[in-house]
Amino acid sequence: RHFQRMIWLTAFGSAAVAVVPLPGLTVVCDYGVVTAFLSNIFRSFGLEDTSLQILAKRVKMNWQDLKAEITSRFKDGVTTEVVMSFFKTPSVAAIMTLKGLLSCVIPFGHLPAGAVTVGIIHHLLNKGLREMENDTRSVLEKARLLQQE
Repeated sequence: RHFQRMIWLTAFGSAAVAVVPLPGLTVVCDYGVVTAFLSNIFRSFGLEDTSLQILAKRVKMNWQDLKAEITSRFKDGVTTEVVMSFFKTPSVAAIMTLKGLLSCVIPFGHLPAGAVTVGIIHHLLNKGLREMENDTRSVLEKARLLQQE
């Protein structure tokens, strides 16, 4: 629930930047917001190597076996490639293009661009959160700290 609230707050914060009629600002902001948020989730869920090594030591397992349970796009962490993969899907790319056109071409178009930003950032952050939740569940099941469903 905490992350769900943070997703909404982050999406609205990004929208506040999107209403500033400065070409390119919203794209840079969206990328930075998504990267920072997903990095925080990754660390909070203990999916980075250091946390996996500590967990493995506690449950007397090989940390590589725990890391192998991370099967999402985040298996190597929150990298530039991973974040860009969120933005490169056809639907997101089309919406981002529309948002850019709204904010730059149409007078007062930056206002609807802000509304579009809330939706797209909310969608992207939820998608990343769900993937990392599944990875975390798999790691904990492998470590026998969570019963399999």
